[in-house]
Amino acid sequence: MDTTTSNIISFQTGSVDYVLEQLKTELNGTIENNILTVHHPFLELSYEKIDTFEGLGILLHDVYFKQNVDINIEGNNEAAKYIYYRFEYKGNIVFDVNDPTQYKLQNAVNCMSMFSTQRAVVIKGMKGERSRWLSVRISKDFLENNATIIYNNFFKIFDIEQRWAYFEIAPVEVILMLEKIFTLKKDTSIALKKSIILGKTIEMVGVFVDRMLKREDNSFNKSLHENDLKLMFNLKEELTQLFDKTPLLPELAKKYGISESKLKRDFKVVFGTTVPRFHQNFRLETAYTILSTEHKSIIEVARIVGFSSTSKFSSIFKKHYGVTPKEISVKYKN
Repeated sequence: MDTTTSNIISFQTGSVDYVLEQLKTELNGTIENNILTVHHPFLELSYEKIDTFEGLGILLHDVYFKQNVDINIEGNNEAAKYIYYRFEYKGNIVFDVNDPTQYKLQNAVNCMSMFSTQRAVVIKGMKGERSRWLSVRISKDFLENNATIIYNNFFKIFDIEQRWAYFEIAPVEVILMLEKIFTLKKDTSIALKKSIILGKTIEMVGVFVDRMLKREDNSFNKSLHENDLKLMFNLKEELTQLFDKTPLLPELAKKYGISESKLKRDFKVVFGTTVPRFHQNFRLETAYTILSTEHKSIIEVARIVGFSSTSKFSSIFKKHYGVTPKEISVKYKN
């Protein structure tokens, strides 16, 4: 990870309008047609607000970092409470939901995340990178009145005394929905654009919630100590940098200074599965995305995600998805 000193930008989270107004003031930006535009010595920024319903806010984020930048987003305990969903589209981002002064994490893959806006967050942009993502803020009141399945299962996320933060590898269906959103033609009418983005966003949240509810043993109802949460994020980053064999649990436990049983338990709370299964799913999701978006052969994709045997790769892929890599490649190339 690049440890070069970063410039710092700070603001407080909250509703979409509250965030946009703060950034406009802090960075001397302009807001026109629901788009915040910033030309700053540290970055070029475009945040587009999509008008929806009261209590449901969607932002399309597009940032080019001209310098190394730490964006410190302070938690907000006073304003209305929101669940914050984040869907990564492009670019590596350092991300920490607990302590912006002590620890930062680099997202190496497309991830989906969910936490409360009461939490502090750090986004670390690296010079020369362009990052794009979609964020959704859903107020506690909106959830109680319109999305009870989310509120009833995740209301504990609003408890500031607990360490609630959930991550999932974004499946290819989410990546393709993000692709649809971020590649809409400029001449798309406002009505059609809004409908597409709102529809895809609701579907992505649905995919995330569905995956959370399918986690074994309702692990999302458990919280971790801050330090344990950081260790699990750090381990996730290590795993998503690897396309070789998954490190053995005894080795990982020794490296991170915890017992094997605690490592397995804590990892499952945050990521909803075991370390080996998470790592294999990461490799398979990466393969699925490449097959569906790039013109590469099955052999090339197998090697990219760390399989020396194409037949073994195809067998594991079919067992996981119910279709062969060739079927996916042909489907998305036509």
